[in-house]
Amino acid sequence: MEITLTFVLVVVFCYSVSCGEYNYGSVYCSAKKCTYKKGVLDYSHSTAVGVYNDTLMETGWGILDIISGNGKPADDIDIMYAAGYIEGALTAPRIYQHYLNIKDIFLTDMSTQAITDLKEFLKTQDKWMRKQIESNTPKDPLWRHVAMVIAQYDGLVDGYKATAEQDLEVFAFQVLNGAGDLIDLVKALNPASIPNWRAFTPAEARSYVQRTGMCSALIKVLGAYEDIFMSHSSWFEYQATMRIYKHYNFNVKDSASSAKKISFSSYPGFLESLDDFYLMSSNMVMLQTTNNVFNQTLYKLVQPQSLLAWQRVRVANMMASSGKQWADVFSLYNSGELNKIQIVLN
Repeated sequence: MEITLTFVLVVVFCYSVSCGEYNYGSVYCSAKKCTYKKGVLDYSHSTAVGVYNDTLMETGWGILDIISGNGKPADDIDIMYAAGYIEGALTAPRIYQHYLNIKDIFLTDMSTQAITDLKEFLKTQDKWMRKQIESNTPKDPLWRHVAMVIAQYDGLVDGYKATAEQDLEVFAFQVLNGAGDLIDLVKALNPASIPNWRAFTPAEARSYVQRTGMCSALIKVLGAYEDIFMSHSSWFEYQATMRIYKHYNFNVKDSASSAKKISFSSYPGFLESLDDFYLMSSNMVMLQTTNNVFNQTLYKLVQPQSLLAWQRVRVANMMASSGKQWADVFSLYNSGELNKIQIVLN
């Protein structure tokens, strides 16, 4: 199976089709210092260019296209940082709105102490991860790719801060990107919130799984093996209906990178899908269906000295050239959150 991902950024005029607000720009970065030029598409000299067609109110989806590292020579960290920066700049209003929409999904029922514990966990995890990057880069390809993903995350935060009208603290971006992780992390930090499966009737257990599950996927091979189909159904809260379909093209130079182009369903402020619907230039598709955690003792194993699920997904997507390699990379430094059946189709 061959997957062709084509990235073409063009400015169009809208007549017979519905178009929302059309934003585009270029960013010029060196050593994580960037200059953003709105309304300019400079393929030859910029570090990254991006186009955001905000058709949320017309179609239910915005479309974001980013090409990074195609112009001015830059190292891989600047290429990834620039990609995050321009995304933060182009989608800043939607990032703020989406955070207001979804934060209550996780934080409303948490006590002040529980929120403090969550912030401390994420702070500790971030500090540990950055220490590992510092200690293991450049010799370890895994940590080189973690460094690239985190550079993109840092760029997202900084691009937002440089252009947004409303302030958001770093914790907001941790909640956004770690939304899937929080589903299990909140339970690990607040054991009182863990459901008592033994007390449920069969009907109550089915109802809980239906209400708390996220997404489902199907792979179908035709009887004569002449074709294969893949499908995905995204489930999440109604607060989370601000969708963006994203196309990334990272022209990084790392020899351990397999997928430099990736298309996926996502949300404002997310650098991952959360749905886990990815099409990659490595000729792979990644889908998922959620698993509930029935063994309550597993929550005791959740530790901040790990990589969050969203970080491991992104790294595995970049590095893997086969389903087995994807699983091997994804399993490293498992955080124990966002438990799913991951389905990788070569």
